[in-house]
Amino acid sequence: MVDGRLLLAQAPHTYLAQALVSPDGSVITAMVLRGKIIGNKDVAGGYPAHLSVEQMSAATGRSRGVIYRRYLGDTSMSGTATNPLALIADATGIHLILDSEVCGLHCSNEFNGWLDGGRLIPLRPGGFAHREAAEAW
Repeated sequence: MVDGRLLLAQAPHTYLAQALVSPDGSVITAMVLRGKIIGNKDVAGGYPAHLSVEQMSAATGRSRGVIYRRYLGDTSMSGTATNPLALIADATGIHLILDSEVCGLHCSNEFNGWLDGGRLIPLRPGGFAHREAAEAW
């Protein structure tokens, strides 16, 4: 068993999809989902509809701000991935890739790209369907 302090706790009415700690241990970057789960009458939705990527101080837990927001909408299906949401950092912890195979009935809301100034810059598909999470810096 490893002893240590709790860096991040899931808040009420949120789904903490993933969290990364910067290489120096000072910043936590978290992918958080909030809001109502939206689906259709035949297939129940799987995830809350509002995604944000947020940063906070690892020392104090205080917010350093939201660096990206996206409305997911209908999340009735989640592609073929075991974990359909991925946040990937480079070795510095500064540059981030955000990938989602969360999709609605016709899978029209999947995305994959790197975050830059509050925007998602799409990455060109690598030729394999649903392999975007394999992207790396």
